[in-house]
Amino acid sequence: MPRIVPTASAAVNARLVWQRLGRDQLIIWALFGGVAAVGYITGLENWLAEVLYQPNIHTKIGAIAWALRQWGAALPGYVAVGCLLALFWPRLWHSKPLIYYACAVIAFSALLGTGLLNQVVLQEMADRHRPRETLLVGLQSAQLPAELTGNSMPSGHAGIAFCLAAPFFVWRQRRPRWAKAALVVGVVSGLGVGLGRMILGAHYLSDVLVAGAIALSSASLLALPV
Repeated sequence: MPRIVPTASAAVNARLVWQRLGRDQLIIWALFGGVAAVGYITGLENWLAEVLYQPNIHTKIGAIAWALRQWGAALPGYVAVGCLLALFWPRLWHSKPLIYYACAVIAFSALLGTGLLNQVVLQEMADRHRPRETLLVGLQSAQLPAELTGNSMPSGHAGIAFCLAAPFFVWRQRRPRWAKAALVVGVVSGLGVGLGRMILGAHYLSDVLVAGAIALSSASLLALPV
């Protein structure tokens, strides 16, 4: 059997792919992780938690925040489930490979990044109480549903919304307009849902930003072969 020797071009391409992955991770964690670290160290996120907190969901702001809590994660969750089911449609693989790969990255970044790493591993390791259970305990209101329990870091709701940006890493070279649109939709959705969670006293700023970093870095890693 003849020995297969990797060509120089294949080695160069592999090196470029890994360089791209490293650059992605550096940018993501420098932006999201850096701002999260500054907010935590300086106490800025505590100030934001107090300023944004709205315990009355019957006000306009409170109602919007609660709607984001109800639907901001549900709709991206439905998208992720739909993407997972789409992977079992053989025709999609052959006719629309970029759509197929985007569905795969969305589904697995939601399952592995936001689901397993975020919700199961890091939330248990961080064991951080929610702002309304500690910092905002003196501002509680009976009008706010009491089911906002569980650990605070990272935000699961924001994380699943950030997963909508996952196709960016699949499309950025071949479909740059699609990629930019996906990135904007995902980042705006994640920050919007995160803001709603902060208004309800469920999360700090760093919880939201770390969730975004996990979602995006997971998507970047999963899109590596594309």
